[in-house]
Amino acid sequence: MKEFDRKTLANNIKELRKNRKLNQVELAKQLNVSQQTVGAWETGRAIPGSDTLDMLANYFGVTTDYLLGRNGLEDQKEDAAALTWADLDM
Repeated sequence: MKEFDRKTLANNIKELRKNRKLNQVELAKQLNVSQQTVGAWETGRAIPGSDTLDMLANYFGVTTDYLLGRNGLEDQKEDAAALTWADLDM
């Protein structure tokens, strides 16, 4: 499984915010958090919790996998490699 990369999450949040032409204060108000919190996310000093990650994904119209830098293909390859026909026998 692909390791989590704080920098990817931070960059994705920052990029999505800038694409919406929002500053950190404006995004913070939309999400009911402080500007310092948004800044911490965008520098990788803090990681949003699962509920907040979901809220960010919904706000920006992306998936949580996108925010986390997962495209799903690596996970699918690992899952497929780990599964054998013997596993499917009931």
